[in-house]
Amino acid sequence: MVKMTDPFSYRTAPTINTTICPNSASAVTLSGTQTVNPTTYTGAVTVSGTITFNSGQYIFCKGVTFSSTAKATGTGVSFYVHTGVATVSAGALLNLKAPTSGSTANILIWLPKTNTSTVTVNSTTLVNLLNGFIYAPGSTVTITGATGMAPADVAGVVAKYVTTADTVVAR
Repeated sequence: MVKMTDPFSYRTAPTINTTICPNSASAVTLSGTQTVNPTTYTGAVTVSGTITFNSGQYIFCKGVTFSSTAKATGTGVSFYVHTGVATVSAGALLNLKAPTSGSTANILIWLPKTNTSTVTVNSTTLVNLLNGFIYAPGSTVTITGATGMAPADVAGVVAKYVTTADTVVAR
């Protein structure tokens, strides 16, 4: 195993409202066709519709899952997953681009070191364009693609452990 220096360790994590995030809020499903604005989601979030994320920072207190029916787009977006998993299910279609400036520049998905939950990107049928880093220094990140299918396309990964299978493109 090669140990590397954390290129984002100097970054300041997003500010979490500690009176909101630890609460056990109900789960939220983003379905249908809608455009959402940056916010803090206090419960676990499942994205299952055609969702456009407006530019900005989204905070997920209890994790986020893009289901097999999710079609998500967004430019200049950053997803901070305070606790819980970050999952892209097989069949989801994502075209997401990280911010190019500010404290979350080039980071698309960020799990703090204290969040040791797994990050999974499963691209078995469609291309997933994740134009930004997956930054999960305390987690295992698993990226898979199926032979003969379009690859998962990620800008880069900083994690405790990284596992890949089949076809994966890292730029």
